[in-house]
Amino acid sequence: MKVSRIPTTLVMFICTALTIICTVLLLYQEGDSSEGEEKQVEQITCQLDDSALKLRISVFSQWLLLKEEVIELEDGYSIRFPGNAEWTERVIEFIKSERLCCSFIKFKLTFEPNNGPIWLFMGGSTEIKKFVGMMIK
Repeated sequence: MKVSRIPTTLVMFICTALTIICTVLLLYQEGDSSEGEEKQVEQITCQLDDSALKLRISVFSQWLLLKEEVIELEDGYSIRFPGNAEWTERVIEFIKSERLCCSFIKFKLTFEPNNGPIWLFMGGSTEIKKFVGMMIK
């Protein structure tokens, strides 16, 4: 019995096509904001009890006193901090701990070039923005 080989270019074409299809399907699912928004609203539950949450907000508020700027956006807040190594560690540790208790918050970090400022975005849906606003005000 003779086995014929599939040309490499055909295999690469099929793999590329499947990758594109999967990417489009993922983007389509993420783009359906009506369902995603409802799911996010249901999941806004901090894992801390009231006293622990108040302590956390107090500590975070003290930390925020050292911020350079806060910009309110449609879906959250961007907070600017100094761009040095100390602040890099502080911001990363904050995100690591915050994800344990408030996993519903979207975090984005931007490090400006030439050791410029660090921007921390916290937000998500309208309800998540309100929750984050409570923490930073």
